[in-house]
Amino acid sequence: MKVNKWIVYREINGEYLLLDLRPHSRKYYKYSGTMAEVFTLLRKRDSVDQVVNELCEKYDESARKQIEIDINRIFSKLVSEGILSS
Repeated sequence: MKVNKWIVYREINGEYLLLDLRPHSRKYYKYSGTMAEVFTLLRKRDSVDQVVNELCEKYDESARKQIEIDINRIFSKLVSEGILSS
């Protein structure tokens, strides 16, 4: 997974600030806490499954099904908003 070329992002004190530079968009995003962690994992891993596995190892393996649902939902939203591509 990768951040699309029209997205500029910076990490500042554990938060991510993102700007969509497409002419028709110019949207601004701010991710902190769990969303910042998820964004970091999504842009550094090759698949949603790798992200889910890492979060389950870190937090709670018994919550795998909910983590899968949540991460797939977040990934789909980031793709539909043009932030990430697979």
